[in-house]
Amino acid sequence: MWSGQYVQGVEHGKRAIRLLERAEERWWQGQSYWVVEWNYGLRGELALALEAVAQAFTIGETIGDLPLEIRSSWSIAWIQATQGESEAAIEACRRCL
Repeated sequence: MWSGQYVQGVEHGKRAIRLLERAEERWWQGQSYWVVEWNYGLRGELALALEAVAQAFTIGETIGDLPLEIRSSWSIAWIQATQGESEAAIEACRRCL
């Protein structure tokens, strides 16, 4: 995502998610969803970004990975703030605390 190649970032991230699912690597799969979310978000595809980061949050919650839950929550807040949903964004930030 840092290279600005967002289309490729989404493609590679989705491939990683599929492969990691088969390997039962939930933590890395959660990270991959989070990176896919940023690639979508930076492309302006906020609905797809929100779907991806919701998956990352759910994985973090399921495996008990608080840092993944927190990163996902602030990413959700960023998307919601970008969409003008200030109350929802503030609530997502509160989850980070």
